[in-house]
Amino acid sequence: MSYNNLPGVQVSTIDGGLVARRVPTSKSVLVLGTAAQGPAEEPYLVSDRATAAQTFGFTGNLIRGLEEVALGGADNVILFRIGTTPATLAGVGANTGSVSVPGVTLSFGQVISSVDTSYSIWYGLTGGTPALYVWYGTQLVYANDAYNDEHVDTGDVTVTGTLTGTGLTLGSGSPSLANALTVSAAAAATPQTNKPAPTFTAAVIGTGLTGRQLYVAIAEALELLDIYPVDSLCVPDVEFDNPNVAFYNVVTDPNGVNNPATNPDALDWLAVATDAAGNKVYKWASETVDSNGNTTDANNVPLVSETFTSATQRSAATWQPKGTTITVTGYGEVNFAHLLASFAYKQEKIGQAGTCLVFIGTSGPATFKLVDLRTWAGFLPEYDPTVVDQVGNADIKVLVDGSGLLGNPYLAGCTGARLHVAATDAATGRTAGLFLSGDYYDSPAEIDKNGNPIDLGAYVHVVADVAIMANGFKNGYASNLANYAAGYTAGMDEKVNLTNKPVKATQLWKPNSVQLDSATQIGVNFLRFKGNNSLPVFTHGQTAATNASDYKNLLRQRIKGLVVDTLRTTADPFIGASSIDGLQIQALQTALNNKLLALQKRGYIANFSFTITTTPAQQRIGHAQIDITFSPADELIQLDASVAVSRS
Repeated sequence: MSYNNLPGVQVSTIDGGLVARRVPTSKSVLVLGTAAQGPAEEPYLVSDRATAAQTFGFTGNLIRGLEEVALGGADNVILFRIGTTPATLAGVGANTGSVSVPGVTLSFGQVISSVDTSYSIWYGLTGGTPALYVWYGTQLVYANDAYNDEHVDTGDVTVTGTLTGTGLTLGSGSPSLANALTVSAAAAATPQTNKPAPTFTAAVIGTGLTGRQLYVAIAEALELLDIYPVDSLCVPDVEFDNPNVAFYNVVTDPNGVNNPATNPDALDWLAVATDAAGNKVYKWASETVDSNGNTTDANNVPLVSETFTSATQRSAATWQPKGTTITVTGYGEVNFAHLLASFAYKQEKIGQAGTCLVFIGTSGPATFKLVDLRTWAGFLPEYDPTVVDQVGNADIKVLVDGSGLLGNPYLAGCTGARLHVAATDAATGRTAGLFLSGDYYDSPAEIDKNGNPIDLGAYVHVVADVAIMANGFKNGYASNLANYAAGYTAGMDEKVNLTNKPVKATQLWKPNSVQLDSATQIGVNFLRFKGNNSLPVFTHGQTAATNASDYKNLLRQRIKGLVVDTLRTTADPFIGASSIDGLQIQALQTALNNKLLALQKRGYIANFSFTITTTPAQQRIGHAQIDITFSPADELIQLDASVAVSRS
């Protein structure tokens, strides 16, 4: 009730369930993860986290990744469920008589473990014509009945093949849900002469993937997402230091952790080909089945398991994928960081925004006992002091291998003794760095227009630390902080970096300054203790780029993204206008100069210069070239202070 005469503040509450969601304020974060239900292999824009949790459930790591990203501050999150294969019912209406009829195949859209009982089917003749009905629960999702003029297709079920009216009847009486059979009952129906029961293949829901299965699932997802613009990307539970056959050596790896023959999570040598439909097919050297489930090649020759004991065997190994005439000679080394960073680079090149960043975690310690923590963190390699990089650091040629996270060969390099004999650099040792090189890490690096290798490490931020978090997924659990860092970065201004930023989590251990200094050198982030009653902070905002790169920290990479975005938005209105003549060039120069000058005044860049050129030949086809050089704002990282005590 309300009071008409009583002085005071009158309060009434309104149910906000119908209020429109607010517009996201942060950069977008794409989370690739696994779930036991929900839309598969398509982007899901999160407008409400509770609804997303109901949609995908808490099995798998997709919702955990969402909540960790949201805890970091991101409110613009896209989910993508990976690793799934829909269930199928093949041979509906099949007949094996004198005229063989294959029947039709049903592919079910709900990728869940209960497909066989959640869907029902009726197949038979109505008025002498073939009819097929499919229900999901009580909802009719597909109907093709010419006699009763019943045609329904919600897109949930894909039917391939042609109904002929032959084959085994599924269900009884007239078509209705009450007379239909569940899919499991249809597959178990009693066959009749020349009329076999259909064959059911259960769905692969994507949870519990091995390391190699996860790699292929991510690779296939990124192929689909090529044209979907995102600002950052993270994959829960993917590890930068995942076991890899490239480091399998009986001396340095006596327990065989990196041996794919004994460890299904270890990444193996991989062959990548293209099938007749234009899709990539993946074949691991230690497995006899490719990613399409084929066990033989195009010549019906069984796919064998390769054992690489020498570089000669590696280069001579061949695999011919089924359905193609392409022969792949040799296998290549792959890793998660190179795969994800290659996608980020492509996003920046052909996307609609600025730059794309990858946030990736690492393995965790066996326990939080001091001895296990020390083994896990490890130590840096010893380098040849006579071989230095562009800034004078001796961190190129390794003389003595490091260990643990600090000795990771992709970040710190290693000697040839640590590498598998079939690795391309086994004879020379490994130099740190991730460079763009197609499907394989160990292929020749691609170079930019200035002749420099394209450093993919500039798109990668590695977070090693584990902390206790509380969010909508669970109240108090230990997890790697890479997803949290992705969300934190997405909400920050481009002039601000992760360095020294507080983390809403409970620190599980306190690395010393020597360990933090070494980790910062190779671009691995840990939490830093800031004293009792204070939140821990991220140590730094470095990328995994080498010292030769201009983008050794996230701040520079993100400001570059801001400049790229400014360039795109400023130049885009000129596309589709009159030919690129002198007036158009001048107008574009003025517009771009004003936008870059605004960035300079706001402190994002210190200075800039650009040129717009077009040759007579380019003018005829409407092309022009823009070259921009700028100096981004540099991060204040360290303050040197001198302290003295004067005599009293």
